[in-house]
Amino acid sequence: MDITQEVQNSLRHGRSILFTKNSECLQPLSILLSVSDRKPIIVWALDLAKDTADLIADPQFAYTAKRAVEECRLWAQGKIKMPQARKAIVACHSAAKKASDPATASFLHAIGQACSTVHTVKHGLGFPVYDLTAIVYRFGVENCGEKVAERIAQYMERLLYRRDHFDEFNEWASFIK
Repeated sequence: MDITQEVQNSLRHGRSILFTKNSECLQPLSILLSVSDRKPIIVWALDLAKDTADLIADPQFAYTAKRAVEECRLWAQGKIKMPQARKAIVACHSAAKKASDPATASFLHAIGQACSTVHTVKHGLGFPVYDLTAIVYRFGVENCGEKVAERIAQYMERLLYRRDHFDEFNEWASFIK
């Protein structure tokens, strides 16, 4: 099933999240994530979250998203504890529920998932699920296929890069080492 067909199928079934971790288009990324180490995945996810936060036009939502990314960077470095970072992640997901624009809501959920990779890398695939959904909402079903494919390629390239260049943090939290 190609990307457009998968999106149309999700919409036909009334889903607001248009991709899943089992989406055919995400399987190469899923495999790459499964053979990658934790530190590169965390940095990769936080990089993506930071870039996505910059796409949010509403200043209040953008602030919430950027705060979550920064708190989780500090958490990954062992500079703050999980409860503080968790509050920022929960605030990001709560903001998504308040957003009237489905693309903004999906971006906020994507950022929450990316930030949660600090806790467990199992959240790593959650970012693309929501981020790709936002792309569909932003560009429309008819125009999304190429943009979604390009974005998946970007995920792969950035993760491969981060596998070799992940140690931008001078220190890591003890639970990550």
